[in-house]
Amino acid sequence: MECLLEEEAWCADFPWSRTALFLLREILRKFCASSGTLAVFDSFQRKLRVVAAFGLYPQRLRRSPYLPSWGVAAHVLQEGQGVIIDALHSPPLSLPYRRCRDTSSVCVPLWGGNGETALGVLSLNRREGCFSSDILPFLEDLVQRHSEFLRELRETLEEEHLVWMVQKASRVLSGCDWTTGFQGLAHTVLQAFQVMVRAQYAALFALLPTGEYTVVMPRELARVLSPETREKLGQIFLPLFRKRHPVICSARSVLRLLPLSGQTPSKLLVSPLYWRGCFMGAFVALVDAPFSRLLETFLACLSNVAAGMLQSFAFYEKARACIVEQERLRIARNLHDGIAQSLAGAEMYCRALREMLQGEEASVLLHLERFLSSSSQGIREVLRELRGRGQDDGSFALREALLERLDYLFGLQGVRYDLRMRIPEGYLPFPVRKEVFAILEECLMNVWKHAGATVLRVTIGRFKNAVYLVVWDNGKGFCPEQAFFKEHVFGLRGIRERVAALGGMVRIRSRSFRGTRIGVVFPVCW
Repeated sequence: MECLLEEEAWCADFPWSRTALFLLREILRKFCASSGTLAVFDSFQRKLRVVAAFGLYPQRLRRSPYLPSWGVAAHVLQEGQGVIIDALHSPPLSLPYRRCRDTSSVCVPLWGGNGETALGVLSLNRREGCFSSDILPFLEDLVQRHSEFLRELRETLEEEHLVWMVQKASRVLSGCDWTTGFQGLAHTVLQAFQVMVRAQYAALFALLPTGEYTVVMPRELARVLSPETREKLGQIFLPLFRKRHPVICSARSVLRLLPLSGQTPSKLLVSPLYWRGCFMGAFVALVDAPFSRLLETFLACLSNVAAGMLQSFAFYEKARACIVEQERLRIARNLHDGIAQSLAGAEMYCRALREMLQGEEASVLLHLERFLSSSSQGIREVLRELRGRGQDDGSFALREALLERLDYLFGLQGVRYDLRMRIPEGYLPFPVRKEVFAILEECLMNVWKHAGATVLRVTIGRFKNAVYLVVWDNGKGFCPEQAFFKEHVFGLRGIRERVAALGGMVRIRSRSFRGTRIGVVFPVCW
């Protein structure tokens, strides 16, 4: 009889594993074996996982408790028949295993109570002597007696794996950043579902706060799906969305539309997202993992959490929009009662002084009155935008507004200015024209206040899929690096923020008494 060393014993760290180790020890002693393994099929990893072992180097099993998919155990699990491999018994022809062995080995499948699918394999090894052919029916009978225990062992393993996946999915959801917007939230929910069911090909149909639907999917899947294919897939999924619980069915009709290569899962999982009776979306995935009652329960819980997050984000967006609207109205009131009233009063005083004077003094006051009137018009336009009643697209001409501002600022100073607009007037949309005007206006004000220039050139052009702005003057220059760090400098920061909102970049080149060049470029994305 072989001597079993306890230091060579190993068992997995979950319930029933020590009982499995005790059962394996008794089997080894009964059949005079020196080593062996009891492995259960992990349906999520699609591999055999060792639950208990004797004489198989515990250090190696601690690193990876899974058996290779090309060995004898995997063959026995797939074929459902026991084999003996030693000097007297050759391996089956279907087993790609031809290595000579000094030991005798026997491997039998573990059957559950229903006897339909194998739960795992039992392997025994003997250093001296050979197993007889009669050992197979005895082992199979012994395994059958413990079928109920083996079934509970398999269910415990699946429960452990499901709990681990739920914990991982909860960590994904806990890391959700609401500042990334609805798309960021939807991608986080999709990632949590993918972790839960271990699906590579998945998508999330989500209800936007505006009432429309959007489809979120991995990039590799979004690149190969055309709009027509997405519409056909939506028609297939729509009847399944009406159900209130997760559904798994055949994916044959879906696979016909997906241009996927290689081995793909054959089952379609649909988990609708309902929050208090309101449909918030659905998770769809191609899966191969078994759909147990416990997995269905966990999926239903995750679906409720995801639906609640989507609904909470919709409430958050409405509350944020309300807060933003109230803040815009407060700023509009303060602008009207402060700057707008002061500009209107200054314009009235200027008009009264102009009527009392004549000659050159009257022309200077007329110029100042026009400048104040233009500034008042700009403030009124800002007030209309803050109150949601901005200008229409066709009422703002960028070239005329820039020429008017150049004349107001430099008409009486003797500065030679040149405006070169190399794009059509209607090429830029109205919001972009307003941003471009604000950027150039701030540049012109800086030249007027600080540069002391005699020549000024403004250029607006297009190069490939980008629009560029250039403002150059021959003034005294400044140090851009120091200017950005001054507390009272807000104009340059505003330019950088407006350019960043357009998705572009700004570069400032300036040297003392050699002028300044400000260049802005942003992409054309309309």
